Amino acid sequence: MTGVRLRLALAAVALVVVGAACSGGDADAAGKLTVTGRAEVSSPGAKAQEEKGSRTVKFGDRVKVLEGTAVLRLEQGRQLEMRTGTDVVLEEGKADGKGRVTQPRLLESEILVEAPPGARLTVATEGTDVIVSSAARITRGPVLVVTSFSGDVELRAGDRSTTLAGLREVTVGADGQVSAPAPLSYDAEDPWDRRLLGDAIEVGNQLEARSKGFTAQLGPTEGRTVEFLAGLLPALSQQPSFGPGLFDPLRAPGESLVGAAIAVEGTRGTFEERWKAIFDFRDDGAQWGLVALDQEVTRGPLLTAVDAAIGRGPRSFVPLPLPEPEGSAAGGGPSSGGGGNSSGSSSGGTAGASGTTIAGSPGVTTQAVTTVPPPTPPNPNIGPVDTGIPLIDNTINALVEALTGLLRSLGGSG
Repeated sequence: MTGVRLRLALAAVALVVVGAACSGGDADAAGKLTVTGRAEVSSPGAKAQEEKGSRTVKFGDRVKVLEGTAVLRLEQGRQLEMRTGTDVVLEEGKADGKGRVTQPRLLESEILVEAPPGARLTVATEGTDVIVSSAARITRGPVLVVTSFSGDVELRAGDRSTTLAGLREVTVGADGQVSAPAPLSYDAEDPWDRRLLGDAIEVGNQLEARSKGFTAQLGPTEGRTVEFLAGLLPALSQQPSFGPGLFDPLRAPGESLVGAAIAVEGTRGTFEERWKAIFDFRDDGAQWGLVALDQEVTRGPLLTAVDAAIGRGPRSFVPLPLPEPEGSAAGGGPSSGGGGNSSGSSSGGTAGASGTTIAGSPGVTTQAVTTVPPPTPPNPNIGPVDTGIPLIDNTINALVEALTGLLRSLGGSG
């Protein structure tokens, strides 16, 4: 027993030493601040000091970033990122059984809060505490804006509590009223957004381009049926719940295609639940990359499925206009009542045109003509060229007369 007690005593001492080392041996240490640029650190009752590197900050210290960025690393792997204008006070939160806890209070601008799995970080603002369990941005301006990049975020104001799901954001008014959640809004040039949502931003751009491109290939009434969409995505036929009850014919075909592909690739809930969640989120204004991320769908299989579906669809084309047969009503000759047959042939023996429908493109036809009519002779009323230069005038007029005679002979007129 003596040996066991000795080992336990040594272990306890080791833990104390390690704990002191992690906190810098200062019980008042709230975290370690690293500044890239310039920041101002002030303690209660002391003059503010400018900081350009790393230092330990204590409970009660105030940190304001003057230029650049700063990172505050706290216990349990939690951290705050700050940028120019961010102003925070490092208050002490309620003890959770693991020692003193840092609870930053955001006074101005914005912070990015990150907490590893199993940990939480509470940020205080005027009237509202924001409890982050994964990654969130908190912006304090005329109103408080809380954006969840991942995981749930809890907002507490007095005895009221609101939970915000990942990839969504809310505003909090001065009276503590929380808005309805809206899809996260991002800036592709913002470093925080690029780091946390880079893949979703890129996938969203690719899906948006495919959606608009596919819709542009179709006519205004094409691609707006359950059967058409099922033909593009055969996996839909394996979903018993897919049918007119889910499908919206007023939605652009490209939108229906991308949303359906995400529903097929997704695994969260039933197919019907996924379908509803996808299009509700999209209709609220979410970018396609966020919709895919919300459904935990990965880039490769999704883009492959969308591209394969587009490959099964029709191709766009522009029908070419063909000349009218000689003697038709359009050409100023006899009307079709002058002996035309049922196939549209003229009485002069020139075969008429027959309509041919393109597969997959209902209502659009091209014209197949068996005999091309002769070209129309030039207008005989056009006079000779007169530029005032005899050599040019004689040469051009001789060529025109020769071509005119040739065309008349082909047209059968003297």
